[in-house]
Amino acid sequence: MRQATVKGKSKRHGILLLLLVLMIIAGSLFLFPRQVKEHEEQVLPTMFEVLTVQVTAAGNNMENYSLIIEENGPGYKLNFQGQVNGEKIYGKLEDYELELFSAYEQYFVKSATENEWQDLGVLGLEDLPDLIRTPRQLLDKIWAEKEISVAAGEKRIVNDALCQVYSLEIQKPHARFLSGLPQNAVLEKLQVYLWLDEENLFIHRLALILDMVAGGEKVQLNRLLQMEPQAKALPAGLPPVEIPGIIV
Repeated sequence: MRQATVKGKSKRHGILLLLLVLMIIAGSLFLFPRQVKEHEEQVLPTMFEVLTVQVTAAGNNMENYSLIIEENGPGYKLNFQGQVNGEKIYGKLEDYELELFSAYEQYFVKSATENEWQDLGVLGLEDLPDLIRTPRQLLDKIWAEKEISVAAGEKRIVNDALCQVYSLEIQKPHARFLSGLPQNAVLEKLQVYLWLDEENLFIHRLALILDMVAGGEKVQLNRLLQMEPQAKALPAGLPPVEIPGIIV
């Protein structure tokens, strides 16, 4: 009889111990559900998010560099060779025998036959700001688009630097990325290729291909920007530009 009582007590103790363990487990799940859920929902950043960080850092890092811009479309071709020094752009449109200077969204030109700098409007060149843009200014416009697909290509050597090539595609872009666009043009697709030195945070090349329909015909415009991380000092005699409250 005593032996049966001992066995009954041991059985009850075992059941109580099991219930205690289950209560501890349930309590831990009740007390820490958020931490478990956050751990389960943790995701890696997308390629576009990573590229956004890299491009932003490269734009902030690129202060002084040489800049070549080539653009072509049906019936025209433009070539700009110059440099970027901070917020200032200087260079020449050789085919038109024009010097161009830009700073803080102000643009001036000087022809080979003139000694004085003039505002773009005087020569009827109001479209030039669409052409003379730094990589950062162009990429700011591109990143403002809502739907951008991105893919990474192979690595390439550009200007002795190892660059990761990225391609981006935008369907039905809204911004006016290139100069010379007809007023009735319907933009269909923009393809962007950039050659990024991820180690030194420098964009060596940026290519844009814009497909559109104008006058019932399919038209394609191309622009290529080439940069090198070096720039000469700006020449003397450039026109003064205004910053709010400051003249430089």
